[in-house]
Amino acid sequence: MPQDKNAANDGELLKHSLLAEVLSHCSEWHSLTYAETHAGAGIYEARKQAGGRPHIENLQVKIADIPESSERQGGSRFTRFLKDWWSESHHNGLYPGSVLQAAMLLTKIGKCNVEFRVTEHNDETCADLESALAEFGVTPACSGFQFKLDWITQNDSLVLVIDPFTYADDSSGLALGRIDLDTLLGILNSCWRKQACLIGFWCAAPHQKKVLQSVFDESLKSAAANNSAAARSFWFGQCSMFWIGIGYGIPIVNALPETQGWMEWLRRVMKEDLAMRHDPGLLPLLPRNGATMSAHATESQVVWFDIPCLDLDRAIRFYNSVLNCEVQKHEGPGFALGVLPHEGQAIGGCLVTGMGDQPSDHGVLIYLNCDGRLDDAVAAVIPQGGTVVTPAHSIAPHGRRAIVLDSEGNRVALHSR
Repeated sequence: MPQDKNAANDGELLKHSLLAEVLSHCSEWHSLTYAETHAGAGIYEARKQAGGRPHIENLQVKIADIPESSERQGGSRFTRFLKDWWSESHHNGLYPGSVLQAAMLLTKIGKCNVEFRVTEHNDETCADLESALAEFGVTPACSGFQFKLDWITQNDSLVLVIDPFTYADDSSGLALGRIDLDTLLGILNSCWRKQACLIGFWCAAPHQKKVLQSVFDESLKSAAANNSAAARSFWFGQCSMFWIGIGYGIPIVNALPETQGWMEWLRRVMKEDLAMRHDPGLLPLLPRNGATMSAHATESQVVWFDIPCLDLDRAIRFYNSVLNCEVQKHEGPGFALGVLPHEGQAIGGCLVTGMGDQPSDHGVLIYLNCDGRLDDAVAAVIPQGGTVVTPAHSIAPHGRRAIVLDSEGNRVALHSR
């Protein structure tokens, strides 16, 4: 099988170490769909690399020589997985493909509510894949992915690995493992509105494809930026992997280690193209009722605000009491925040922690709505750990305000008409 010759090569290490990092951060998701195109055979054999480069044999020796360590670095999950895999004698000389690795890793971290939607167009290879995944109850679709796109991208809480062989100018080579930009962007267009989504695009670019690769990369970064998604691009040699995080996938992509954060044996193959990096922050997670930040742009110069907090629960109690509202707490992998109530297209904001920002009693002053109850709001400040800087006073003809420090030390204005 031609795929065996490349199993466990440097491009595979790039792909699989990143995948292990991504999946490890999905443990907080209530459910998850793992989808993959061009899924391959599931298990690859070292004996079929005889006469070529013995990638599997070399990697098995390397992993055995890596000392045990409790230190959490990039690649430590992947390394631990391979050590466990080859600790079983019947796995000697065998290397698991990405779908099998995903199934085993998700089982290990306790993600029981997982659905797999994977495709492989070659019937013989698909039969091998089904056999490799039998213990997990996964039945791959023996079909070209282009005929299953609606099925692959249907669910929310999606981790999708798009895994062709190389880039193409048009869609005529899809069945041969070549992918064109229009097809790739079409897949992404099916995912931008998901609440939680991670898309990994792995591809190889021989020298004559490098110009085309740069077109793909720039287009992916632009598409991610236009849709408030996170983007990171990693590469080694001819191979690259572009990860995009949407919704609750954003902090997971942002949390991927930088080059120096990986285990030493993986740093060689883990280069990041920093020019392709896009970090939208947490903004896409916050609007309620389907509203987006961009919807406000033509109506107001202010579209959103973040209030930094040292203790999120304390801050939520403060604003619940002072504003007489219910601040909704949202948590996910790598973040926690409290969203202030806002409906439809109204401007909103949130309480944030862990983003590197510090509360401040000077600088920008945000006015919070206490219409018709300003005195009650001021009375609630001190019992909730805040300070009244300036008591309620007139700012005619624009109503009344009080300036206070919240429980975290932020200066804010409470306003009533």
